[in-house]
Amino acid sequence: MSSHARRLQAELDFLRDSTIGAIRDRRLGLLKDGLDVYEELVGVFLGQLSALDSAYSRERALREIHSIGEGWSEVEWIERNYRDILDAGFNCEDQAVIDDVLYFPMRLAHVASRHRDYYI
Repeated sequence: MSSHARRLQAELDFLRDSTIGAIRDRRLGLLKDGLDVYEELVGVFLGQLSALDSAYSRERALREIHSIGEGWSEVEWIERNYRDILDAGFNCEDQAVIDDVLYFPMRLAHVASRHRDYYI
């Protein structure tokens, strides 16, 4: 893994921990800020793919998702972080927190739709 990739992974881990801390402390503003950053990152990623004329069709996305050893590490890191955030959300009894965390995949679906991308 390159030093750039290690640095990005460390930043994403910090964002995950901060977002989970916001859930634990029931700080909705910080939770929304953390989820906004993830959404922005996904949007930038998809924007870069679009700029390179490399958006994923449904067929291409399904092939890559089901291929062994294929895929984007960065997307996998965000997926893993979301699972941790989701677990923290379910452990919280605040329905507003749970709603924000559960709705997040729909936010990403809207971003992907705007970029006409099926990978996310």
